Amino acid sequence: EYHIAIGRIAWVGDTFGITSITGYGSAKFDRSGELDFSSVDFLREGFNYERRKSFSQELRIQSVGDRKLNWIVGAVYARDKQKEGEFIAAGAQNDIDLPAGFPIELSHFDQTITSKSVFGELTYDVTDRLSLTAGARYSHDKIKRFEDQIEFGGPLQNVAGSRSFSDVSPRFVVKYALTSANADSINLF
Repeated sequence: EYHIAIGRIAWVGDTFGITSITGYGSAKFDRSGELDFSSVDFLREGFNYERRKSFSQELRIQSVGDRKLNWIVGAVYARDKQKEGEFIAAGAQNDIDLPAGFPIELSHFDQTITSKSVFGELTYDVTDRLSLTAGARYSHDKIKRFEDQIEFGGPLQNVAGSRSFSDVSPRFVVKYALTSANADSINLF
């Protein structure tokens, strides 16, 4: 089962415009039953599930019109959640002498990734052919994760924790057009 929705709202005034883009997605997967694809009850899948949800929001404000100095500022927020689980057990007709229902694998996984960023950029048209651009983007990401697992009846192993990352990404551009945007032809002599 999948659901996806995207919305975009834009407003443009005389000197600046505002754009908002929102996204949402979800996915749901469930499975259980015979696992080894044979006529013998060797392996059974008690459950296998996956759940995903994603949300994102971007907001941009930028200059409009024909001017020497153009600019854009904005922010982005996104959150992705993922949950998974699986239980695989020995079937009643396994030939390795495991009791029916013996846990071969039991696992759960839960992760959330949250991302936030802000950005800005200025472009100055020095001439009709030469422009200079400077900008930067700051981003911060946080990952929270939990996972547990039992394999072949062994002890429960689990891992839990979170980690954060931050980054500043600068951007500099020098752009020169070999021809004028308004020129019909170029004379070399």
